[in-house]
Amino acid sequence: MTSDVDANGYFRNEKYADVEFVLEGVSALSINDLTDVGVLFELDIEEEVTHLKLTLVSSYGVNGTISFAKGSVSLKPR
Repeated sequence: MTSDVDANGYFRNEKYADVEFVLEGVSALSINDLTDVGVLFELDIEEEVTHLKLTLVSSYGVNGTISFAKGSVSLKPR
């Protein structure tokens, strides 16, 4: 986001990217409020004793946790 604003007063965005998470060895999955549209508020990855845990917190839509053995994150510019 830049400090410039458009005609409607919104900050201008210059760079867009799709973020892809690949999770391997999923051992537990708990997903709630799965809808066709969701607004993600927070995404957290924690290292636990035997696995990693991804927590999804939304302001609308999907919430939950996923436990997995390993994973990767990639950015694909648009």
